[in-house]
Amino acid sequence: MDILGVGSLVAGVVNGFGERRARKNELIKTIELKQIEAASKIDTDIAAQAMGQLEINRQEAAHRSIFVAGWRPFVGWTCGFSLLYNVIFSPIAVGLGYDMPDVDPSLLYPVLLGMLGISGSRTYEKTLGVTNR
Repeated sequence: MDILGVGSLVAGVVNGFGERRARKNELIKTIELKQIEAASKIDTDIAAQAMGQLEINRQEAAHRSIFVAGWRPFVGWTCGFSLLYNVIFSPIAVGLGYDMPDVDPSLLYPVLLGMLGISGSRTYEKTLGVTNR
């Protein structure tokens, strides 16, 4: 029995809360779907950029000019000689009594580690089958 319309008022309020909750859940699902789509697009864009860089690297490596194709070996040899100096030659020379200049290797190691593929880039290239050597 509905006394003074209170029952219909309470039913309207309860139904209103239910509708709001359903609308809120629907909006949350829509937002989550948009976030997933945005993350997927970002991943696709990053992969496209990586593939573009791989193509540029391939073109540079195939070039006949040493100024285009030779910069990677130059940087590799420079890092190798710098590491050799810092780890082997300098300590031995200092041990023999020679005064050797100190060389700060803090700039060397990030370049060397990147070139050696310790960052995982080389493994990624191999899984894509970019190099067969």
